[in-house]
Amino acid sequence: MNTPLSDPILKLIHGYRRQLQQATVDAQLNLPASYIRIFKCVNGIEFCTVQLISNRLDRDKAQITRVINELAQKGLIKKQKNPNDQRSQILTLSSEGEEVFNRFRELELKSQEKLAYGLTPEEIESFKHIAEKMISNLNEL
Repeated sequence: MNTPLSDPILKLIHGYRRQLQQATVDAQLNLPASYIRIFKCVNGIEFCTVQLISNRLDRDKAQITRVINELAQKGLIKKQKNPNDQRSQILTLSSEGEEVFNRFRELELKSQEKLAYGLTPEEIESFKHIAEKMISNLNEL
């Protein structure tokens, strides 16, 4: 029987998410994975704005704004006026937000080590190359 390509992809996605979510629960981070993706954007995008996060994650701007407001209320993200556009704000991680992000990065690295166990560096690079091609194919459709 020929297994559809989607089967192992979905198993991998769900297994990785489940493992990472359990690690965040065990570490008492108490943040959904989607929030962590926003942390990564705020940390990694210079002069980060809600619009840039929305574009990067291909998510609705209003949805991103709600999460940003919640994270700001928790003191994890700081908002500053954007000197180039008064309609938007520059987002940065607060010191507490940086601590949470760093704890998550440690958990993510452990999860990635578990995921890659038994694979050679060549196999990992090959997988990344194939995955990027597939993502590109999907984006072109």
